[in-house]
Amino acid sequence: MDEEQFVAEILQDRVNNKLSSSKEIQELNDRILVDIYSNYMNYERNRGNLISAREKLKEYYYSNNNFTKGEYITYINPKYFYDLRLHKGGFITDIDGDMLRLKNGRSFWGVNMKKTRIFTKLNKDQKLKLIIIDTFEE
Repeated sequence: MDEEQFVAEILQDRVNNKLSSSKEIQELNDRILVDIYSNYMNYERNRGNLISAREKLKEYYYSNNNFTKGEYITYINPKYFYDLRLHKGGFITDIDGDMLRLKNGRSFWGVNMKKTRIFTKLNKDQKLKLIIIDTFEE
């Protein structure tokens, strides 16, 4: 595939609402964060955690529980509502029903998709598409 055809396909996918812009991804992330934190802002730690999570999620998108093995994810678990924070992420090694099995270095653990809000890191291909979309929309 040549470059012009590649760009044309990306722009056509954008027109057909198959791809989001960086701004739309950030707006959705912000809405999700507000939804997560809104009832718990009376806990002092959560004020700083919200700001920190927003900054850290600049290269992530809300996954809506649509994953593939090998993706890098991070998540917010509402279990400790008085200290909601973005957890250390990991690579998905297995998807078993509602459970994601993650690996980071030598650590392995599971995350329940129904009990957490999960964000997927943008890969190089997705970042390139966002650059093209954002350039054409400016």
